[in-house]
Amino acid sequence: MTCFGLFAKYGVQHIITHAIVPTQWEEVTPGYREKLIQWITGILSDPATISEYKRRGWRESFIGANTIPEFEKLQKTLSQEFPQKDYLLTIYYTATPSYNTPWTNLTPSLKTDWETQDDLIYTQYKEAIPPIKLYIGYGKPVMSSAVCPPLLAAFDGMHSYWLQKPGFLTDERSVLSVLYDYAHTRKTWISDKSERTEQVLNYRDEMLQDNILGIGKRLGPFWYPDNNQGKNHDQ
Repeated sequence: MTCFGLFAKYGVQHIITHAIVPTQWEEVTPGYREKLIQWITGILSDPATISEYKRRGWRESFIGANTIPEFEKLQKTLSQEFPQKDYLLTIYYTATPSYNTPWTNLTPSLKTDWETQDDLIYTQYKEAIPPIKLYIGYGKPVMSSAVCPPLLAAFDGMHSYWLQKPGFLTDERSVLSVLYDYAHTRKTWISDKSERTEQVLNYRDEMLQDNILGIGKRLGPFWYPDNNQGKNHDQ
């Protein structure tokens, strides 16, 4: 909740996060799936949780119960507690039992009379969920349908960031760094590029580096970005 609060503080109004991913749902440890359902349902529908969300002017929503019937009661509870209207922040929890689920669910919606991504989203989720334009992940820079439902990823581009420090993003400075980079630093597109190419010469040293975003190194069983890959290349 601290993580959500930091983003809400700086004007973010919608957050989409996963409650269930295939690696969890497909685990065969006896009793694990039942405990997982109980744990998620218990936390999201806990009266104290609901009360705190309402106090903050936030809303909880659960999408994907049609693929995991065990969560239908939870989805109904949250729909009753948080009717669709304007909130300071809406948090959508997704459930994805397999990597194919988002695509198979999308097929009926694609057959409808739609013109925009917003049309498709409303048809699929019966709610006007804004497309995801800013994505924050953890670890290796890998994207999958489990953590980001394909239909919800903005068709015109989704800017992505990957944390390397374990845990939730609860540091205000880091949140501001991400938001500033997304809102300002990455806004490089211009309609007239007449003089753009020649400006590369002003940044010759940086442009000649061999760094490749996504190259990493092993730290035991973990992957970590290799910040010295250019230096290693020169040796």
